[in-house]
Amino acid sequence: MGLAVIITAVALIVLISMIQLIPGDPATVLLGPLATPAIRAAFRVQMGLDQPVLGQIARFFGRVVTGDLGTDVLTNRPVLVTVLEQLPFTLVLIAASIGWLVILTLLPGLLRRSPAAWVALAAALFGLYAVAGSAAPRLLQFLPPILMIGFMAWVFGHTLRHGRMPLIESIVRALHGPQDDLNEDIISYARRLTGVWTVLFVLLAVINIALALCAKPGGLLLSFGVQPAVTMPLSLWSLFANVLNYLLVAALFVGEFAFRRRRFPQQPYRGLLDFTGKVVNLAALFRNPSAGPRSPGR
Repeated sequence: MGLAVIITAVALIVLISMIQLIPGDPATVLLGPLATPAIRAAFRVQMGLDQPVLGQIARFFGRVVTGDLGTDVLTNRPVLVTVLEQLPFTLVLIAASIGWLVILTLLPGLLRRSPAAWVALAAALFGLYAVAGSAAPRLLQFLPPILMIGFMAWVFGHTLRHGRMPLIESIVRALHGPQDDLNEDIISYARRLTGVWTVLFVLLAVINIALALCAKPGGLLLSFGVQPAVTMPLSLWSLFANVLNYLLVAALFVGEFAFRRRRFPQQPYRGLLDFTGKVVNLAALFRNPSAGPRSPGR
């Protein structure tokens, strides 16, 4: 979902830029040759076509944050109203996506015939069915980012329990191999970094839930007939859940990598891309974070 929003944002920027490349006046093309000069001038001001390209882009995204998606030129109706009218069809796709996400997440346990995995699957599917059949099916749109971020908080956080190896330490040991003797500074740093990632994902989950509760229109509280003390535009929740979530995660990933390269320069990878590729190849650690060699005396 986040990637889709980023692609949409890039497409909008390209579209706004391409309008300037249309032969002739965009207002004349959109309104037709019969429009008077006064009507064309008013239309340019209304649509922001009298501003530079960067000004138009900033104006559009500034209005999106406040929940204003503009007005449809053909129907003269607010774009948000049109989007909300088509929302039920979107929610069907969201429900199907969540169902597949749950199945893929539980797949290892299902293949092992774990009773807990089958119970969790039944509960999740029943919950989706109950929400889809309730008076507030719009709740489905808030679930994917909350579930994914919450799951990542669990992936990192549960390895900090007593007797388990922190996830980052497992990754470090797998990258270095059994032949490297890691010093205590690296092990301590890996534990603290696992905690940092856990805190980040918990905070992101809490913020997503808070924005979903206070969103207007169609937020969680409003869907249950409760008027929130503070309301936030639905577009603000969408911006955070689908864009800022991933930007913050990427910022920590890149920033921590740069800091680590300075503090521990001797690393078994050449650069950021090489490091990312090697971590992706260690997917087994995410399925079983407590696996891997234990440090002496632990």
